[in-house]
Amino acid sequence: MGDAILRTWINDEIGLSRPVDVFESDFANGYLLGEVLYRHGLIDSIDGLRDAETTSAKINNFRIIQQPLTDLGVKFDSRLANAVMTGRPNVATNLCYQLKIALDNAKQGGPRAGTPAADANRSGSLAKSTIKARASRRSLHSPFDG
Repeated sequence: MGDAILRTWINDEIGLSRPVDVFESDFANGYLLGEVLYRHGLIDSIDGLRDAETTSAKINNFRIIQQPLTDLGVKFDSRLANAVMTGRPNVATNLCYQLKIALDNAKQGGPRAGTPAADANRSGSLAKSTIKARASRRSLHSPFDG
């Protein structure tokens, strides 16, 4: 999937608080990823997220979005977060692509069995309560904790 298609999905279909031009810089602090999750009902509020470039804001934002991404079946760990935060080429773009696929699969109930995203309900909406229940059963340890 090309950058232009992802940009259309982000800017036109989702409509975030600011337009996305360059994935590596626009997603580096995690705020817009949190907005995508919020708009799909996977986090309750964006109040805890900060649209700032400080290290503490980035770490805080990635702590908040880590579990919902993992619950969707998106491969996400501290190494990937660090690569996004530091603007490593193509990492944020690839993460957005994986997020789009996971959200599309969850809506359609079509991901492979055994993945968290497979818990999407049959009517086509995200299984928010199932994802949250799964998250509450998991360890509260975040890869961003010391």
